[in-house]
Amino acid sequence: MGAPVAKAVAKAPMATLVGQSKEEAHIEVLLSKLSLEEKLGQLMMVGFAGRELDEASRAMLERFHVGGICLFKRNIHSSMQAAALNDALYQLFEGKIPPFIAVDQEGGNVIRIDDSPMLLPSAMALGATNSEELALQAGKAMGEDLGLLGFNMNLAPVVELSLNLQNGVVGTRSFGSSPDMVAKLSKAFIRGQQGTQMVTVAKHFPGHGHSAIDSHKDLPTLEETEAQMFAQWRPFEALIAQGLDAIMTAHVSVPKISEDTLPATLSPKLLGGMLRGRLGFEGVVLTDELEMEAVSGKYAAGNAAVMAIEAGADMVLIPWQAQKKEEVFRALHAAVIQGRLSEERIDVSVRRLLLLKLKRGLFSPLLPLAERQKQWGKNRALETRIAKAALTLLKNNNQLLPLKPQLRLAVFTQEQTLAELLAQKRAAEKFPLSSVLQKSAKPNRALQRAAQADVVVVGLSSIRQLPALHRLAAVAQKLVVVVLGNPALLKGLPENVDALLLTYSYLTTPQRVAASALLGETDTPGKLPVAAGEFPLGHGMSLHPKTQGKTRNQAGFNLK
Repeated sequence: MGAPVAKAVAKAPMATLVGQSKEEAHIEVLLSKLSLEEKLGQLMMVGFAGRELDEASRAMLERFHVGGICLFKRNIHSSMQAAALNDALYQLFEGKIPPFIAVDQEGGNVIRIDDSPMLLPSAMALGATNSEELALQAGKAMGEDLGLLGFNMNLAPVVELSLNLQNGVVGTRSFGSSPDMVAKLSKAFIRGQQGTQMVTVAKHFPGHGHSAIDSHKDLPTLEETEAQMFAQWRPFEALIAQGLDAIMTAHVSVPKISEDTLPATLSPKLLGGMLRGRLGFEGVVLTDELEMEAVSGKYAAGNAAVMAIEAGADMVLIPWQAQKKEEVFRALHAAVIQGRLSEERIDVSVRRLLLLKLKRGLFSPLLPLAERQKQWGKNRALETRIAKAALTLLKNNNQLLPLKPQLRLAVFTQEQTLAELLAQKRAAEKFPLSSVLQKSAKPNRALQRAAQADVVVVGLSSIRQLPALHRLAAVAQKLVVVVLGNPALLKGLPENVDALLLTYSYLTTPQRVAASALLGETDTPGKLPVAAGEFPLGHGMSLHPKTQGKTRNQAGFNLK
């Protein structure tokens, strides 16, 4: 496969069949020039090790004629390095079918590049704002920034519902638990992101439901009925109607629909029957990683890849082990030769992939890196707007917040921005949260200072930090907790918390605006997009007493 493919794109004839569009005619010309091996390569999205395109990686990408490449944190040190790597990938495929160059840049806990693009505090932070305008701007900014770095596909956003906060896969990656709100915000975000020509992959279908199991480690089994799952699929339905590019599958079992224990990724009833048939999705279906234990614990990678294509997927993701890529390519080839997969079935998926690549401009050259670099960071101000709008005050006994200037503060957190800002602006001592758990026969100085302070402020970002928080709660005169992440942490808090603030992320900007709120420099307009602990969906308070206690259902949040 070489230059003739690129020429075919430029010189493809106008529509030659009745009802065939110009783009479809282009695709048929491209398809006619691909060998079986090249078609099979289009069905593969792979990863590779390292931050440069070495000879081994080049050889692998060319040998398998891959249709997609996914970069992870192991591949990315900085924006400049990532952009140079992506430029090298474009050059490698010059004159050939260009690959999707994908990344998981969701925001919050899931970011791969952290020095130039706009860093979304998290999807759940957007949920706390309940703002279509901010969601639209976030999607637009994300698409623009990733495009400037040479990416053409974002594996985001997560559009499934957050129905069990103990589920480590979903967490703050979801906008929230309300189907209507998640549909509204995900539609706006994706409209913004696709509007920049960034290929958008919404995930994960059919969703993780009420399961608490992490599909990276085991196969979750959902107990939901078909009717219950359709209620959870409202966001997917809305996005399909809007014109969504692609959907990523979830490795979950839904036996009351599929009547078996197959992961959805491998299930003809869930992918072909429900997603393709009942929901009418005609875009690209990409699997989640076939190397996750929910699949790899029972199915060999090659067989899983064939099963996924049989079920209705178009592209399989095998990012990690080199031997798995080899196994998948050989298995797909053998399945066609042996008649398990017809070449006509392969062509159906390749057409979808090529059409999406043509639609999103992948065959067009990138602007020179020096020109793109001039625009880096132009959207960073949006981070602060979203983080401020998401700040959610859940509790404020006796109007402890804003913290009065004369109060002596002791700040405990592993996230340093919050502590440093409070120490700069107030008489505040700062300690690592872990310091209160040190094992020593000597008196614990950090606990002593906490007991002497007027107010103890704790930045909480992990469930592993709860024992330290409870130890501080036992000695604190007044206790302020800033939850820098998942609302699931609200369930384990001590009873004597006087003020409680939620940011939905431990990134630097949410920490900074949290410090501002504690000092009264910014308000707290956010509302809980999920029920958590003792707090209902839609709960949130303003620092200003006259609006205190206003909840989202009073402000247009559909609680259904």
